[in-house]
Amino acid sequence: MLEIADTDQDDIVYDLGCGNGRILKTAANEFNASAVGIEISPLMYLVSKISMHSSGLSEKVEIKFGDFFKQDLSEASIVTVFQSIESNKKLRKKLENELKSGSKVISYHWKFEGWNPIKTDDEKEIYMYEIS
Repeated sequence: MLEIADTDQDDIVYDLGCGNGRILKTAANEFNASAVGIEISPLMYLVSKISMHSSGLSEKVEIKFGDFFKQDLSEASIVTVFQSIESNKKLRKKLENELKSGSKVISYHWKFEGWNPIKTDDEKEIYMYEIS
């Protein structure tokens, strides 16, 4: 997912609904990027925290517990999401208001209505958008 954005060590990757932290690990290990995951499920939050600690990534990856709609996303240069169409509708306004121009949003499976992707991987259903 992060390959499509040409992710590098200067990026700060936010994964909204980070689950087990797989994307965060990829950001840190493969791209040397800093990463922040936000997870609302207590179980998955603990799983991802333990996973980062046991992988030695606690310095490079931060896991936040809570609702990503209530978190400040302004420091992100790349945001990854795997949400529903309805969630993406609500999230779109937040991303437009908080992200800096040039920030990238990568969505798996669901497109953002009203945005045109600047890159797509139709086979993997990955859509990348850029905030202007």
